[in-house]
Amino acid sequence: MQTFSDIIDLWPTAEVFASDVGINGALARQWRRRNNIPAAHWARVVDAASVRGYPGVTLEMMAAMAAGRGDCEVCANYLPPEEAALPGPSVGEMEEEFGDAATEAALEPRGSAPVFSED
Repeated sequence: MQTFSDIIDLWPTAEVFASDVGINGALARQWRRRNNIPAAHWARVVDAASVRGYPGVTLEMMAAMAAGRGDCEVCANYLPPEEAALPGPSVGEMEEEFGDAATEAALEPRGSAPVFSED
């Protein structure tokens, strides 16, 4: 199981999946076609898979899929979405390269405008 579509395909039909998850069949087919299950529905999908006895459908696996790491091996090396979605170096790597200024810059509120004096 490597994709959201694979999860939906565990069920006999998209309509059966939809019924178990509490959505309509057209929406289930759309999710399968788009290879996406919105995060707001993951818990219901995990519960429905458990009731049907479909092993391996977990929140962690779905989060890994959403982060673009679709192979099942990633579940063992799962990164939380807030870490997986961040491009570039970590704050620790920035500190090594730029010192404490990197931490201060990372902690500054976004959208704050610089203050200029009129001297």
